[in-house]
Amino acid sequence: MMSNTPFTSRHATFEDVASIASLLNNAAQRLYGKNRVGDDEVKTWFRTHEPVPQEDTQCWFDTNSRMVAYAQVYAPEYPPTWDAYQDATVLPEVETNRALWHAVLDWCEAFSQRCRPRQSPDVRVYGARVHEQDASKRREYLSRGYVYACTETLMLRSLIDAAVATPAWPDGIHIRQIDFTTELEAYALAHGEAFADEWGEREMRAEELIRGRRGEIASWGDEFIPELWFAAYDGDQLVGSVGSFVNHGGKRECSYLYHVFVRPAWRKRGIAKALLLHSFSVLADRGCETVELHVESKNPTGALQLYESVGLKPVWQQNLCQKLLPATST
Repeated sequence: MMSNTPFTSRHATFEDVASIASLLNNAAQRLYGKNRVGDDEVKTWFRTHEPVPQEDTQCWFDTNSRMVAYAQVYAPEYPPTWDAYQDATVLPEVETNRALWHAVLDWCEAFSQRCRPRQSPDVRVYGARVHEQDASKRREYLSRGYVYACTETLMLRSLIDAAVATPAWPDGIHIRQIDFTTELEAYALAHGEAFADEWGEREMRAEELIRGRRGEIASWGDEFIPELWFAAYDGDQLVGSVGSFVNHGGKRECSYLYHVFVRPAWRKRGIAKALLLHSFSVLADRGCETVELHVESKNPTGALQLYESVGLKPVWQQNLCQKLLPATST
């Protein structure tokens, strides 16, 4: 226990990547029974690979210079109604240290005030994710007035225990690798249309949708592998898409399905299921043994049932909590 041990803090730099990954994976092992990230993924969170402070990050250290907590605050892609997403982790062996938690969340909220408001200049919406077994983190957020918003479920499927079924494409629908150099606009607008009615979404102009998708893809760096991103077409119209990452959690055999979507007018025809099976087959051919994804547990489109139909099974859940605060000048 370190309940009375002093600690220091500073912004993270690119030289902290390995320590950050180690801290996050230490916590993930307790909660999830597996690593959360690899060093390569953490690198994508930094705006520069130079050893300079990243102002949207903060690290806390004990008297032995061991990193005991890490936080990063940014405007998330999902849900876009959140002005700031607070990704905060405390080392499991000191997670009951409330003074440390207070310092971490004080910094998170202070930095959150600096994030640009997305909907109203007068209100900020802060959000965080809390694993169902993370009692310490839940206690601290609830004590600060955060409230439950929705639940996400992690689902997983083995790609080696059973063969991946052959996709059955509806008449007139074909699939190919998406070319983001020429199809980014069509992809971004289709993505926006498909997710318009999801929890936490907000109405956005076409320019904002395109700019957001372009920035998101650029932020992935070497994690983005074009050969893992596909689109379904009805003639020349892009009607759906699926995209994945490999080396999930730093493990070559693990993959993560970032999203699958189909535009409303083309739903209920089996396109999403075919996209998933196609993606699973490609991932299996690359040597991946598992694929996982997150889904909003009460997704109105029936996504949970779709994923179960292709062999994905629920593993654990996490709650999304949020807090509304008046904006203050910075």
